[in-house]
Amino acid sequence: DIAGARQVRDALPVNSLDRHILAWAIALYGGDRVPSGDIADAAKMLPNWPGMIALRKNSERALYRENPAPEI
Repeated sequence: DIAGARQVRDALPVNSLDRHILAWAIALYGGDRVPSGDIADAAKMLPNWPGMIALRKNSERALYRENPAPEI
């Protein structure tokens, strides 16, 4: 339940380890239910955590799914 996990994450203190772990897990394992912005936020918040290559790939997949309009 990604929506439920996101609600729990957002209720935790910003700098808590629990919030960081949950943000990392959501970004890494949330699949197509996680927007690219959430994945990018997790990567910025946790730059030296394991799985950064996977987060990058997940972010690129999410951007492809979202198909944003080009910025001119």
